[in-house]
Amino acid sequence: MPAILNGDVSGVVDKVGPGVTGFAEGDEVFGCAGGVKGWQGALADYMIADVRLLGKRTPGMSLPLAECAALPLVFLTAWSALVDRAGLQSGEHVLIHAGTGGVGHVAIQIAKYLRPGGDHGLFRSESRAGPCFGC
Repeated sequence: MPAILNGDVSGVVDKVGPGVTGFAEGDEVFGCAGGVKGWQGALADYMIADVRLLGKRTPGMSLPLAECAALPLVFLTAWSALVDRAGLQSGEHVLIHAGTGGVGHVAIQIAKYLRPGGDHGLFRSESRAGPCFGC
């Protein structure tokens, strides 16, 4: 007590522990490292994290570091549903309901990634009649 909550995190590595490879002080990282395996959550100024639960923010990423914290859990949930559970393969079709929510909008991006150059028709509900392509 008190419990520190939240799983998703992004930040800058302040120190690395002995035996840690692949990460260095000053690296920008993000992940779903809080509140799992007995560790405290991410709603703190500093946290200790298992490096297996973090990834580096590379210079090519256009998403600002602060916004990277919004990605890990929704991405893992969408990937698990589409790829791990449903076995979605490259080129297959998929119907995604509730594509404007956190997991849904990421699921759309994963489906687009698995179907490069394919048709991507996005549709709205009857109350907002008509197709919505590319939204």
